[in-house]
Parts: sequence; structure tokens; C-alpha cells
Amino acid sequence: MKSKNHLYAPILFGVVLILAGLAPQILSLVERFSDQAFLAGIIVQLLVYLLPLAFYAQVRSVNLVTTVKMRYVAPARIPFLAVITLLFLVGTMIFRYFGLFVFPSAFVETPSALPLPGGGANPVLTFLCSVLLPALLEEVLFRGILLEEYRPWGAAWAVGVSSLMFAMLHLSAENFLFYLFMGVIFGIITVASDSVLPAIVLHVFVNYSYANIRPSVVEYLRQAGKSPLLPYLLLAVFLLLVVMLFGRLENLYRNKAYDELLKSRKELLRQEVEKVRGLQEEKEEENEKVPHPVLLSLKEIALSPAFLASVVIYICLLLGIFS
Repeated sequence: MKSKNHLYAPILFGVVLILAGLAPQILSLVERFSDQAFLAGIIVQLLVYLLPLAFYAQVRSVNLVTTVKMRYVAPARIPFLAVITLLFLVGTMIFRYFGLFVFPSAFVETPSALPLPGGGANPVLTFLCSVLLPALLEEVLFRGILLEEYRPWGAAWAVGVSSLMFAMLHLSAENFLFYLFMGVIFGIITVASDSVLPAIVLHVFVNYSYANIRPSVVEYLRQAGKSPLLPYLLLAVFLLLVVMLFGRLENLYRNKAYDELLKSRKELLRQEVEKVRGLQEEKEEENEKVPHPVLLSLKEIALSPAFLASVVIYICLLLGIFS
């Protein structure tokens, strides 16, 4: 039921947000018992993400393995995923470019949600702790669980709300719009592919590039930013990819609608019988008494006490009130 969804989802996010705010203290506590940074980082991530997810699964009586859609992607969806990935990369460069003018004294940072230590000199441990595991756990939470919790209100609401929560978790006012953009792209990828795996793969690339590629990209943008041609070129490529994206998205949903039409001929016939019997008129009369669906969704999602409590927690953590 919707009422349960809009209650459990923000509560789950609120718990994760509180634990993320306490992550520095948790990390310090764990490091007292272990001098291995790799192990400490693993424990902190499991406490912040996996513990609330396990509690959520127990309360909701769901199996996380089956709820999170870790399935293969149909080949027909790969061109769409390629276009939206390019769109994300170009959009990231646009955020970097304009961020250099807003924050000229330092690199445009995109901090991780948790203060994670690396694996030291071991590149495998560093990759596992700081790249792979954060991407996996964050995508399972936001695109695997929270996005699905809001699906009864439609894909647009699900992507929008889960993206907003994703941006809030990183506790960075300077990069809020970037993380919101990142969450929207990952959400669209998940909805379009009907799988969380593509978002995990792209998230792994983002985490890896943050430490290994980002400094070079930022330095290039600083040098190229002296030319007025670069921002116009980036925006032109971005708009072109947006047009291509909607074209691919239209093809995906047209094919999906055609498949659903073939599978639901019996349901369509039943609806026609209902129309003949006059049931359609009764439904129209009932719909007139129901508030506008957008306003109803806004009230149930954004104005729910649990969601507003999450926003208050986010603001307090951002301002350092609990520090």
C-alpha cells in the first residue's frame, strides 16, 4: 500500500542519514580496535548501509535479494544506456567547468557520503573499500529499495524522490545539484533497464574516476576554460545527447507498450465489457471527487512527517548542529 511505502521509505533513509552523520565517530571507534584502514572502512559501510537495510527487510518481511533487481539487461536497451552514459559524462564536465568559477580557490570536490579510509598501498583493497563497496551499497539502497518504494506513485516521482535523498546523503551544499543530477541519471538508467546493475557499474566508474581521473579533468577544464568556446561546445553536445536520449527512450517505451498490449488482450477485452456495462461512468464520477494526482502525490510524499523529519535531519547535519 502507498501509505506504508511513504512511511517506511523516509524512515529507512532517515536512519541511514543519521548513521552517515555519525560515520566519523563510528570510524574513530572502529579504528581503536583495528589498525587496518581497509577493515575499518568495510565495517563503517556495513553499519551505515547494511544494518538499516537488514532491519527494513525484517520489518517489511521482504527478501532483499529478490527485491533488488540485479538482472541482466536486454540487448535492445544497450543503445539507450550508452547515450545516457555519455549524457552523464558531458553533464559532469559542465558541472565541473562552472564549478571552477564558483569555487576558484580549490578543486570542485565531490565528497563521498562517508569518510572512508583507503586500503593504503594495496590497490585491490583500495578499490574494494573506496570504489566497489560504496557503489554497490548505495545503489542497492537508493535505486534498489527507495526507488522501488516510490514506484506506486509513478516512475517520475520514484526517480525524483530517490535522487533527492541521494543528494541529501552526501551532505554537500556545494555539490547538491551535481548529486541530484547524478541520482536522476542513475534512476532513469535503473527504470529504463529494469535492473540496478547498470547503475552499479556506472557508479563504480564514477568512484574510480574521482581519485584517478578527476584531477586531470579539472586541470584540463581550468586551462581550456580560458577559451569562451568550451562552455558552448559542452552545452551543444549535452543538448544533442538529450534529444538522442528522448528518441531512444521513446523507442524503448513504444516497444514495451507493444509487448504489454500483446500480453494483455484478455484484460483489454474485460475493460471493454466494463465500459458497455457502464462501469466506466462510475469510475469517472469517483475520479472527480479525488484530488489532482500530482497534488495528492506531493502531499503523501513530500509533506509526510517521516520525509520532513529526514529533511530536518539533513539540514542539522549540514549545519553541524550535532557536531
